[in-house]
Amino acid sequence: MTTYAKLLRAAATLKRVRAGLDSLAAHAQTEEERERLRRAAAQARVMEQGLERRIRQVAAEEPEYARQAPDGPLPGVADRDDLPTPPAGEKGEKAGSSRDGAGRRGRNGSEPQTTEPVAAGRGAAGGKE
Repeated sequence: MTTYAKLLRAAATLKRVRAGLDSLAAHAQTEEERERLRRAAAQARVMEQGLERRIRQVAAEEPEYARQAPDGPLPGVADRDDLPTPPAGEKGEKAGSSRDGAGRRGRNGSEPQTTEPVAAGRGAAGGKE
């Protein structure tokens, strides 16, 4: 699974969490409960916005990631039109940069190896899923 797909999945999950918190806040019995749940929902929204910015950044840096995932639509992420589009000037790459590794060689002159970044944390030592 690409980083882009993982970001989309995380954004969809966070959106569901926020909706759940909003729903719980609406049905809370005390004002203190309501306020705590509203604050948690607001924090989730801030995290959502950060993820959306990162998704736009990855899509601009690696346009092929923005295309549909090879395994089909991601579960829970059927429509990502709700993500704001990047403002003018954030699209594309910097002049002279190469994202595909063309022209770069490893220390011994061989082709560079490309690996997908691995997240740290629980399950990270187990390798790919």
